[in-house]
Amino acid sequence: EVALPGRALLSAAWNERDDEASPAPRLDCGNIQLARRAGRVGLENLGNTCFMNAGLQCLSHIEPFAAFFLSGRYASEVNTSNPLGSKGQLASLFAELQQVLWQSERPAQNPSEIKQRLAKIAPHLFQGYEQQDVQEFLAFCLDGLHEDLSRVTQRLPPVTEKEEQADERSCAGRSEEFAAALAWMRYLERSKSFLVDLMQGQLRSSLHCLHCGNRSRKFEPFMYLSVPVTQDMSTVSDAMREYVKEEVLTGNERWFCERCKAKVDARKKIDLWQLPPVLVVHLKRFEFDARSGWFRKITTPLSCDLTVDLSGFCSSTQRQGAVYSVACVANHSGAVGMGHYTATCRVGEKWFKFNDEKVSRLSPDEQVVGQNAYVLFLVRRSNEDGYYSAGHCSPLLKQQTMNMPELWPHAPTQDFSSLMKLRKDAPEGAIINDKPQYVMRLPTLDYYGPEDLKSDNGSIVSDEEGKLQSAEAGGRFPIHHEARESAGEEATGKAMPWT
Repeated sequence: EVALPGRALLSAAWNERDDEASPAPRLDCGNIQLARRAGRVGLENLGNTCFMNAGLQCLSHIEPFAAFFLSGRYASEVNTSNPLGSKGQLASLFAELQQVLWQSERPAQNPSEIKQRLAKIAPHLFQGYEQQDVQEFLAFCLDGLHEDLSRVTQRLPPVTEKEEQADERSCAGRSEEFAAALAWMRYLERSKSFLVDLMQGQLRSSLHCLHCGNRSRKFEPFMYLSVPVTQDMSTVSDAMREYVKEEVLTGNERWFCERCKAKVDARKKIDLWQLPPVLVVHLKRFEFDARSGWFRKITTPLSCDLTVDLSGFCSSTQRQGAVYSVACVANHSGAVGMGHYTATCRVGEKWFKFNDEKVSRLSPDEQVVGQNAYVLFLVRRSNEDGYYSAGHCSPLLKQQTMNMPELWPHAPTQDFSSLMKLRKDAPEGAIINDKPQYVMRLPTLDYYGPEDLKSDNGSIVSDEEGKLQSAEAGGRFPIHHEARESAGEEATGKAMPWT
């Protein structure tokens, strides 16, 4: 328990109507209490720590992520014996951070202790006072939390070349979905965690020799996508399309073909095979300019709808659908190495800007995904189950375990019975919960008061509609949809396809 000053808490008990709206269990989330300022607490800049502040705000505004830590559920999953983790230090730090951001009434917090503890775990991220990259910071946090929360109790050695060849023989004559599921099972034998349930998907990488026709393909997990950005793009979908576009490897990039026993020209293709409940998209705006010997920033503005259908970019069936909503955006303004990071996050049904210690409402003329967008966080709107009303975006999560392939993202086939015979003899480990399909969500933020329209310096944030509603409601008014959403996809319930 972290002692927090001014901790005026609101009751967070669910009513029966909310529980009936989603039959999937909400694991231990009924005890969460939120402050009136919940989700709108700034973090002070300690000297070029805007990258840290923006990254922490984005992660903390992914609803199932915040609920997992605020509920205390994380404590039962900390793996202190994992040599690749931090003995639970990083997980504990994030749990305390959620209390700071969701259960404190202070408009801003000093994150000096958070920085000091992060610096001990990852000193390379805080060397001197140089500006760091928020994407690298996020990658460290996600990878570190994955290891701290690992559900693997007995780690197997890496897969050998001989074992890979045996698996390839097992896949001969079978479907691509069987091969993908087998690769996923091999991954789960060595890597299982809440982060796998929430944020890990699967890619298919294919290579085709242009000399002898030999083909090679591999299924691999991913935690985030780094997609290219070029000057001639105009939308995020253009970057996604370029990411899955086939390319020819030639010159210094030629591929070594096992059949030809030589480096050859080849076609390379990356496919999105299975998307996770929370998809992180990194827009690669920084590239090395060989002529100048310096990195340069690609400032091309890329537009993006707040709800999108990604099925057009997927090469396999998405069992829970591929409709996603934007939840958070990490922004970068300025030049390489000397710019500034901010975050744009959804709290309830409104959008807020997090500029270090300053937190303010996003004005109607500002875009959520603007010209400075750098990392996008998309949350799936499941067609199976979940909770998506009153500003919530909590998808159905499925605990990934080798013993329950029906919960894997892959479409079940008749081959799955033979797939189970290929499992290793290593113990599975205990199922973390007795209800492996679950929803992690925060309590509903039902109302804002007039004091909640104030920025960190006490001035009123411009919101004529909010002031009018506040007066009509006698000083309190319900959260309302943004005008740009109610006139678009939120009102119709339809997603805009990324095609």
